[in-house]
Amino acid sequence: DDDDDDDDDDNGGIMTTTTTNNNNVIWTHYKALGPEYMLDTGMTKEFSTVSEAKSAGCSRSSQISEALSAELLSRLFGLTVTHSEMELAYRSSASSRLDFRCARAPRTNTTENNIITHSGGIAVSVTRAVAPSALADRQRCYYQQGGTWGGPHRKGENKQKNDHPQGFSREDARRLLCKKLRALRSARRNIVPSMAFDRAILHVWCASERIAQVVQAEAAMLDLNLNDNDECREEMSASSISDGAVLLLLTLTEFGSKLRYSYIYGIC
Repeated sequence: DDDDDDDDDDNGGIMTTTTTNNNNVIWTHYKALGPEYMLDTGMTKEFSTVSEAKSAGCSRSSQISEALSAELLSRLFGLTVTHSEMELAYRSSASSRLDFRCARAPRTNTTENNIITHSGGIAVSVTRAVAPSALADRQRCYYQQGGTWGGPHRKGENKQKNDHPQGFSREDARRLLCKKLRALRSARRNIVPSMAFDRAILHVWCASERIAQVVQAEAAMLDLNLNDNDECREEMSASSISDGAVLLLLTLTEFGSKLRYSYIYGIC
C-alpha cells in the first residue's frame, strides 16, 4: 500500500509515510530542510522531551536521531512520549535500556490508515543503518573521547580501522537487528511493572534506499517479537515478521550535505 501523507510544517525537515507492508513494516521518508539549528523551530513537544532529556551518555547525533524519531512517531502516527530514556526504571542495573516509551495520543486522525493502533505502552528503540566506510570519522571521534559506538562492525576487524569500501551488507543488517532485538527483550524482562510494554517499535534511520531494502530483507528472515525464546531465532519464512510484536520502521533520509556531516549520522 502506498500512503502519501505529507507533513510540510515549517521546521527542520519534511516527514512522510511512504509504504506499509502487512502493517508490520513501515517505510517513511525524512528530508532535511537545512542544518541542525533549524530543528529548534516548528517541532512538537515530543522532540524537545527527548532532545532535552538526560541521556545514558550517547552522542549528540544519536540523541537527535532519537528526538526526531519521537517527532516522526507523533506527527505521522499520533504517538506521545510517556517516558524518556532516563525516566524509565528497571529491576536490574544490567538491563538494556529503551530509548523512550510512548503511547497513542487521544487524537486518532494523524494518519489516514491509523497503522499503529495499539492502546498500551509501546517501547521504542532507535538505531542508524549506514555503510561502515561512512562511519570512520565518527568512530575515531568516539575513541578519542574514550567512548564507543555499538553499530555494525565485521568480525575479526578493529573497530578503529573500520574503513570498509563495501556497502552495508546483510551481515551488518543482521548484527544490527539482533543487537537491538536482544536489547528490547532484556528491557521487557526487567522494566518495572508500572512502565511495562507489550509492543515495540524498532526505528532504523537508513542512509539510502538500498540499505533500507537490505535491512527489510534480513528482518524477514528473523523472528521479530518480544518473546523470551531464542534471542535472535532464524525463521526461514519471509512472512515471519508479520507474526511478531515488533514493528519495523524504516526511514529513508535525505540531506543536502555529505552523509558523515549530517546531524543524524554526523561526527560526534
